[in-house]
Amino acid sequence: IWATISQRTEATRGRIRKMIRRWALTRVDGAFANGRDTEQYLRGLGYKGPVFLIPYVVDNAYFGGSSTITNDGVTHLLFSGQLIGRKGILPFYLALCEWCSQYPERRIHFTLAGDGPLRTGLEAIEPPPTLTVNILGFLTQIELAKAYHASSIYVFPTLADEWGVVVNEALSAGVPVLASIHSQAVEELIKDGYNGWKMNPCDPASLSNALNTALLSSPDTLRKMSDNARSSIAHLTPDFVAKRMALAIAKVV
Repeated sequence: IWATISQRTEATRGRIRKMIRRWALTRVDGAFANGRDTEQYLRGLGYKGPVFLIPYVVDNAYFGGSSTITNDGVTHLLFSGQLIGRKGILPFYLALCEWCSQYPERRIHFTLAGDGPLRTGLEAIEPPPTLTVNILGFLTQIELAKAYHASSIYVFPTLADEWGVVVNEALSAGVPVLASIHSQAVEELIKDGYNGWKMNPCDPASLSNALNTALLSSPDTLRKMSDNARSSIAHLTPDFVAKRMALAIAKVV
């Protein structure tokens, strides 16, 4: 069985669905899980068989490149994805506006690549003078890769994602990631202060601290983290996952 879920995404599932899952898990020889959080969910359902961690991957060569880190005092932020409530983009944007008001000497350029029902509300918010916001709508893959390379920091304030492949893409592009602990990709791939910063978007103090740490980072720090981002994801390739899956199947047949 391949469980593409997390404890948070399944928190509101009903009793009948859990009963069916418990029954199904008694009849499988092994399980693929995105990360350790998924494994904990399966164990919580009583599953005692082998669990093999199979993370999501992307073609690193496609997004490979370098981020944009300048000495001109401008930090370029990027968000890509649906502009919906679950992605946590509205509270993050409001927190960013407040941060920029508190640090008027810092200039921030925030690009949002995506669309959705929250777009109108986001566009209606007047940002502080030092915050420039650009909502691009949905981009092609080629355009998205260019957007990553034009960024200093990628932001992913999701409230619930069983993975979040955008984290893979950003790291492949050499962009440090400021992201939510409610994404398994963040829990599995991000090391605080090394290739990004973890935050709890539901905790104002955690979000504020993360914004301070990330947005007050020096250009030299961001360049080092950009190098770390690329190296940290280099081994996670489609070939790596295919071989891991083949070995897992061989163990249970």
